[in-house]
Amino acid sequence: TQDIRRALAEEKPQIVHFCGHGLKDGSLLLEDDVEKDKPIAPQALASLFELHADYVKCVVLNSCYSEKPAVAICQYIDYVIGMNNTIQGRATIAFSQGFYDGLGYKNLNSQDLFQRAFDEAKVAISMENIYQAEIPLLKKRANISIYADNYYNLGNVCRDLGDNKGAIENYNLATNLNPDLVDAFVKRGHARVQSGNKSGAIEDYKQAIKLNPNNFYTYNYFIFDALGDKKGAVEQCN
Repeated sequence: TQDIRRALAEEKPQIVHFCGHGLKDGSLLLEDDVEKDKPIAPQALASLFELHADYVKCVVLNSCYSEKPAVAICQYIDYVIGMNNTIQGRATIAFSQGFYDGLGYKNLNSQDLFQRAFDEAKVAISMENIYQAEIPLLKKRANISIYADNYYNLGNVCRDLGDNKGAIENYNLATNLNPDLVDAFVKRGHARVQSGNKSGAIEDYKQAIKLNPNNFYTYNYFIFDALGDKKGAVEQCN
């Protein structure tokens, strides 16, 4: 796990291509010092690439379930490719061939180099009659606020379905991508209250107050309510 950190610092690559295995929670499996699989969480990977954002232009995560780390990493890297599901070995090989072919072709000045290579890679999968061309996803740093809003909306859907755990996971992703998304903190607070995590909920409501002091009384009501202080909550409304 330490080799990749050292290699990035020593080699200063423009493109980093990871081929391996991923878990459903978005963790990527790397080998530790005794050659055992060690899961690395999406935000840890994002922190790693934050240190190398000056020269890394594109990260390719050619492994199953790598959409979450791709979104996390694209907070700092302009282009990150991940997979939204499991992907066959044949498909990953075809994708890599198409991607690097695309990088090598002559581009018009108006073309986005990495978008062009990504599109070429998806066509390469399709031409192998592998029905997995929609699994690779290209995430761009320029669209980071859109991804945050998407996770926030997914969190709302989970809450409506009574899935507070799923809601909290999506609100976590939304607030990581956009720390100013006040509604995500408020909604995560509600989900935490319903999950029994009152202290976590109070921290979320306090953060909401910092981000939007104009709604102080509303968010303070939520704090008193989370504490079970109905009288204090009512006073915030008066």
